Order: sequence, then C-alpha cells, then structure tokens
Amino acid sequence: MGTVRGFIEEEFAGVQGVRCEEFFLRAEEAGMDRGAVEEAVEKFPVRLRKHKTPEGHHYEWKPWAQLEADEAITRLLGYPEWGGFFVDLCGNLGQFRAQVWQFRDELSDRGAELEHSEVEDALFELAARELPDTPVGECDPREILFKQAVTWLMENQPDRWSEFTEGLDELWYSPLGEFREELRERMKVAAREVAA
Repeated sequence: MGTVRGFIEEEFAGVQGVRCEEFFLRAEEAGMDRGAVEEAVEKFPVRLRKHKTPEGHHYEWKPWAQLEADEAITRLLGYPEWGGFFVDLCGNLGQFRAQVWQFRDELSDRGAELEHSEVEDALFELAARELPDTPVGECDPREILFKQAVTWLMENQPDRWSEFTEGLDELWYSPLGEFREELRERMKVAAREVAA
C-alpha cells in the first residue's frame, strides 16, 4: 500500500477532475482509510477544489503545467524533502539564491515550465510570508536586484544614474515580478547605449 499523498497524486495524474465518490471508493479499494484520505485532501498543497455538478460532487486539480509559480512552489514544498530543503536554505541567503535552479529543474521535471526569476521570486515571497524571522525571510529581494542593477550601471553608465532611478521609488512596492521586469527594461536601454 502506498502513501495517501501518492495515491492522490496518482489519481489526478493526467486528469483535471474526478467524481468524489469514485475517488473515495478507489482509495478504500487501495486499502486506505477514508478519513485519512479526506483529511489529506483538505490539507493538500494547492487544494483540490470541490464543486457540485449535476452528476454529483467533483474534485478538480490543476496539472503542474497550468500552475502559476507561487502555486507550483506551494505544491512542491508540500513534499517533505522539498519543504525541509526550503526551510534549511532560508538560513543562508547565498545558498538560497544558489539553489533556486534545483527547484526550477524539479518543477520542470513535473511539467511546470517556469523561468528562473519566476521561481526565485515565488520562493522569496514564500519565505517572507512563512519564515519571516530567517535571513531569507527578512531580506527584501528588491534591494538585492537594485544593488545588482546599480553595480552594473555604475560600471557601465554612471552618468545615467538619475534617469535610471527616476520613478523607482513608486515601483518599490509593486509585485516583485513587475519590479524585476522594470529593472531589466531600464538595464536593456542603458546597455543599448553602451553598445552604440
């Protein structure tokens, strides 16, 4: 007999919806306690959504490929080995940033094709929300991105400082992905001028 979590994942592999009664009957046939399965469903990362249809209640599940970065990270961290790895990494900012690729590769293996920056942003935001007293949770990733951009700017276009930073204070509290994208756009403009 496998784990309840493994059973749930197998049931929803390649499908987006399952009739509740059929789902629980298969769980019982697999030797699983219905109460344990119901409890696991309620606690499942990126919860299975229950809704009523003319045929009865259904559970709906988004495949990995349809998840946004924050949903995919939340689901992945529900696995003890990934959740523990994340918690350990939150103790050291350098290690945390150096290991983002592992989360991205694992998500890719599961079908969630995300950019490195999307995964990093989702991990930073989760650390700030769930582990605010850790070095990573206390860190403002905007400061890191801004420092990297300023370092590049000062080496390549120091006379563009005021133009580059104009309006950034208004963007500081925007979603992290938007802030990152705006910095990229500003750096692209400055880089084109360096190349010209």
